This record gives sequence, C-alpha cells and structure tokens, in this order.
Amino acid sequence: MTRLLVLVLIAYLVWQGVERLLDRWRALQSGPPRASRPTAVPPSRASSADTAETLVRCAGCGVHVPRSRTLTSGGELYCSEECRRRAVQSA
Repeated sequence: MTRLLVLVLIAYLVWQGVERLLDRWRALQSGPPRASRPTAVPPSRASSADTAETLVRCAGCGVHVPRSRTLTSGGELYCSEECRRRAVQSA
C-alpha cells in the first residue's frame, strides 16, 4: 500500500512538472504583446467614473438603456427606431 501511495505521489509531481513546462512553452510561443494593438483605455487610467453611465427608461417599451444609446423624439427617449416608430403611430 505504501508503494502505491509513493507511486501516486511521484506521478503527481511529474504531472505538475510537465504542466509547468507546458505553461512556460506556451508563454514563449505567444511572444510579447504587440505594440500595434489598439487599446481603448489603459487599465491604469480607467476609473469607475469614466465607465459609469446613466440608465434611462424607454418611453415605448420601458426597457432601461444607457442615455448615449437613446433616440429622442418629442422630448421622449426611445431605445430603438422601432420603439420610436410604434409610439408615433399609436399617438
């Protein structure tokens, strides 16, 4: 029984070593990140104030959407052109 436990322990340690080697190899294969990749906002400069946006309710269907994505018609805010058209047709 002890030999079996030792064998299992050795197998586990070998498996862990192989996994570490594979991780290092994969990291070397992917290479350093390219400088030409566009980034919207660097993580160090991102803050919750930059990403927070007010949600408003669509006058047509009642769904809450970010204010920047709404359409305005007659002083009302709509989530899509379809909701705006339906509201105009029903009025």
